[in-house]
Amino acid sequence: MGRPLNAIVPDEFADIKLPALKMTGVDVSQLFSALRLASQKTEAVQGLPYGTGYSYHQTTYGFKTEGKLSDDSIWYFYAERPTSPPPPPRVCRFYSLAPYLERGVTVDDITTAIETGWKMLGETSPRTMSFHKDTKLLIAVGEASNLETIDAVLKALGQPGPSPFPPGMAPMPQPRSVPGGPPVPKPAETPKSEN
Repeated sequence: MGRPLNAIVPDEFADIKLPALKMTGVDVSQLFSALRLASQKTEAVQGLPYGTGYSYHQTTYGFKTEGKLSDDSIWYFYAERPTSPPPPPRVCRFYSLAPYLERGVTVDDITTAIETGWKMLGETSPRTMSFHKDTKLLIAVGEASNLETIDAVLKALGQPGPSPFPPGMAPMPQPRSVPGGPPVPKPAETPKSEN
């Protein structure tokens, strides 16, 4: 144009890259109108609450000015883009590992399985785990969706129910009938005492 142009670009938009432009025979208004049209696109944005589902938004950027156009007009850069949802809150959860440790599964086995799940999911949000030896609790801090992996690992390992037999005692073997032999009588029921 052979003369300076008054333009303001706010710091919040400093990361936006403009495409390379080469035009002849146009004025500033035509240039910025073409830039606005060229920048329009539709973007998918994770919705609320906290990343469930997607919504689609039209984004665009360019330069605007107020009032009658002149060589002294002041242009300002703008960008219309969707706002990202706020990050989900971090929570703290406690998991009793005692039943698994009694079955011979180690803390390292459990935490390695959890970390492997996170890695395969491509999780990048911060989360931490710590094992408290005195209480045999696994303490985990992170987004609730990340901690669901811990629930899934412990569920897959299967928590044993309480045994109906005292420690060190095994259930009595049940008699079985032999093919062609006499039927095996049912064991007599122990009479219940009435108080």
